[in-house]
Amino acid sequence: MRFAKNILVIFMGATVVACGGASSGSGSGGGGNVASGTASQYFSKNAVGNTWTHIQTIIAYPNVGANETDISSYKRTVTSSTAGVITISDAHTSGTPPVTTTTSLTSHIDESGALVFSDGSTLSIALPPSFAIGTTWVEKQATASLGSVNSKISAINVTRTVPAGTFNDCLQIDTTRSDPDGTKVSYSTFVSPSIGTTSVDFAAKVTYVANGGGTFTVTRQLQPGFIANP
Repeated sequence: MRFAKNILVIFMGATVVACGGASSGSGSGGGGNVASGTASQYFSKNAVGNTWTHIQTIIAYPNVGANETDISSYKRTVTSSTAGVITISDAHTSGTPPVTTTTSLTSHIDESGALVFSDGSTLSIALPPSFAIGTTWVEKQATASLGSVNSKISAINVTRTVPAGTFNDCLQIDTTRSDPDGTKVSYSTFVSPSIGTTSVDFAAKVTYVANGGGTFTVTRQLQPGFIANP
């Protein structure tokens, strides 16, 4: 399973952006029945102290661990906000006994109006300045070992039900990456202006060639009890 986790580090930080809705029942926030949007709508609910928890499940197949399932947690917290830039702490807890790994990201709306994330060395465009169904963009430029990360707005006003509740008017972002070594990654992220800088639902499929080749899947869903300050 360690191999699977190592590949996931490549894209996990960039995919968590911001599904409209309520903690249960039909959604009340997020922008209503719209067919377009702007990145700035998804840079909200980011007061210092806001915390969101996700449960992540990885199911690996032969050559990684025969049908092995790994369940871990992610806690995302806004730790500071200065001049329009928020700093985010991501704490990933996994293993037995549990081990917590903490990473730091910053996020802001750049001069073009895009929502961007940075880990200090690379920059990812989580959302372009404005978008509609069918809008595409390069989320992250290719590096020597990794292919470029390409994203597309595939649907608006999608409903997703996760442990935190049922969320309406979700924005669906579909993302793909093909690496020089043959590894292929595809994932869907469901986000909303009513929640803040995190995903409500996330599902990925990774097809790799190392270690004999194989496929594993990943899901990450928002859990109850998140804080969403105005």
